[in-house]
Amino acid sequence: MNNHGDYAKIGDLVEIISAQGAPTGVKRLVLGVVEPTPWPDMPSFSYLYLEGEDYKIRAAYARIISRARRK
Repeated sequence: MNNHGDYAKIGDLVEIISAQGAPTGVKRLVLGVVEPTPWPDMPSFSYLYLEGEDYKIRAAYARIISRARRK
């Protein structure tokens, strides 16, 4: 299983990590995923909306702890 935040989907449990990759101990459910439209020669980043947060975070700063059950 790849646990990088870029692979998170709605319902997954993730842990927020620091920019250096250290765990913060903050765990949240993913409520939404924003995958940007790629533009030539420009970096594109995925973002996650998390339970209890009023803002989105870059998916690179999240690590998947547990996947939601998929049908």
